[in-house]
Amino acid sequence: MFKKSQASYTDFLIGFFVLILITFIFIRVNIDLNSKNNNFQELIIDGTEISNSLMNNGYKILNWNDAQPQGRLGFLNDGKIIKENFDQFAQTTYDKTKILLGTKKDYLVYFEHDNKILSYNERQFYGKYDNINKIKSSNIVKITRLVYSSLHDKKVVKMIILVF
Repeated sequence: MFKKSQASYTDFLIGFFVLILITFIFIRVNIDLNSKNNNFQELIIDGTEISNSLMNNGYKILNWNDAQPQGRLGFLNDGKIIKENFDQFAQTTYDKTKILLGTKKDYLVYFEHDNKILSYNERQFYGKYDNINKIKSSNIVKITRLVYSSLHDKKVVKMIILVF
């Protein structure tokens, strides 16, 4: 009359291939998630190091524009921007600042007050790009520090560092 639970080899092979496909997709997704987490952790670490470096007053400032730059970038002392150090930072090329900051990641620094981006010497952004809209990255870390700025009419402003 009725056949009970009869399976053919093709049913078995199709089921086996579906199981292999699901296993492959599961492993691939886990590997991708772990690599993205590692990249995000690297961005956080680099962003913290860049932020901490800029929050110091720097040293060997005269050597920042040499062919082989030496020293440490930084333009703050006790939370206040040192105008001379900031000017030196702003004049140093982006590639040299990356060497001095010890990072391989790209970054962008700007200042904000009351949700408005501030400019100094007709410049708003310091880093890889001159506009925030040019950043094309899937992972961006934003670090915000409060500083007292003599560059911007002596007010407390946000120094924002984007690492990507």
